[in-house]
Amino acid sequence: MAGSEPSALGRPQGLIIRQYRKADQEALAALFYQIQRGEFPWVDGDTLSLQDFERATEGERIFVAELDGVLAGFCSVWEPDSFVHNLFVARGCRRAGVGSALLGAVEELARRRGCKRLWLVTTNDNTHALAFYQRRGFSLAALHRDAVTEARKTLKPSLPLVGEGGIPLRDELELKKRLCRAGSPAL
Repeated sequence: MAGSEPSALGRPQGLIIRQYRKADQEALAALFYQIQRGEFPWVDGDTLSLQDFERATEGERIFVAELDGVLAGFCSVWEPDSFVHNLFVARGCRRAGVGSALLGAVEELARRRGCKRLWLVTTNDNTHALAFYQRRGFSLAALHRDAVTEARKTLKPSLPLVGEGGIPLRDELELKKRLCRAGSPAL
């Protein structure tokens, strides 16, 4: 994208991170729908709808990224628990610092609120997400062995047996980022 070269601060020029506005709803719902339909093989395309965005982010704080005036992504966080629930970046805006900037906004909010950590959950096959989050200071906090296998049996029979890169889809991984200063007591 034009103007997306990194600035001196490492953030692409033309990138704006801001709070969600009601006017964003339609565009974010479309982005949510598009990415889920194209990249989440366990999502049933027949039941997927634009209203899923509202359900998936209900009660959450949402940060929106615009790159050169175009909606580039969003991140939602469940504030009572500092849980990073959704991080979606438009395909054409990936690897441009959008995801990092969105996470940075969530981290800044959490620090202002006095939170000591952020956390999230992903699946064992999501190697791109695991690498992304670890590069940004998240570390493995818990392995929920066979959580996906159990969910497949009871909640989501549409979950595939094999995920990204041919990796068997079995476990959930909980990642955490400590927000306290070095030398502070552990969480």
